[in-house]
Amino acid sequence: MKKIAFAALWLAASALPGVCAGYDDLNPGISYLNLGKYDDAIIWLDKAVADGDLIPDHLRVAHLDRGFAYLGKRDGQKALDAFTASIAAQPDDLTDYHERIAIYLANNMLEKAIADDTILNRLRPHDYATVMSLGRLNWYLERPDESAAAFALFPQDYRAWLWLQLAHVRLGKPVDAIDPAITAASPWPAPALRFFHGDMSEADMLTAAANSKDIGVCESSLFAAMWRRVHDDPSGARPLFEAAINTCKQETNNWAAAKRQFDKLNAGAKAQ
Repeated sequence: MKKIAFAALWLAASALPGVCAGYDDLNPGISYLNLGKYDDAIIWLDKAVADGDLIPDHLRVAHLDRGFAYLGKRDGQKALDAFTASIAAQPDDLTDYHERIAIYLANNMLEKAIADDTILNRLRPHDYATVMSLGRLNWYLERPDESAAAFALFPQDYRAWLWLQLAHVRLGKPVDAIDPAITAASPWPAPALRFFHGDMSEADMLTAAANSKDIGVCESSLFAAMWRRVHDDPSGARPLFEAAINTCKQETNNWAAAKRQFDKLNAGAKAQ
């Protein structure tokens, strides 16, 4: 998708009458990025920015692509600077914020990630991915009220419902009734909802999930671990978090949640 978008930009720019120097330097920068030649891409994209004659949208693309090139070189700080410059060039584009948030999360800069998610939520109110991110980030920062407020916006989504109940436990509130529309889903996620509601044992939930495919195996371990964690059973939660880390696909929100909570448990144990 990225290459298609960049190709369209190249054609649009090359079709303009009286193309300025910035376009002449931007196009090879885009081409080198798509070829994975990050050093060459940065040289040309830097020149395009320095030319000073790009319109805001293309200046944003130049900075955005510089960010991708620096990510290719594993230079997170320069990538962060490039994405920040891209936002400055055009503050209402969503892609730039998503890329910057990813860097913030990788560096445990949760408050900065929340600030960007808050902007995204203003630009696109009640976007599912943004709201779920706000809910999880507030959870990681031990703010169950703010976390619950986010997850409550999607009561018919099973993941939002499960996270909301975790927040309710932390807040001393009862578990909500289950929406029949999501409990009808079988073999997953119905067992997780029934487990949280007290209608199924943890062992039976894990067994049911083992008969499902992929996501159920991952999420059963994660949410069983989270349930134990909010009920102050860290020793019981630890192996379940570890199981989730081993079964959830990396770079997914489930894996990230399991890894973050597992590391937090271990850090807490070492501090004692």
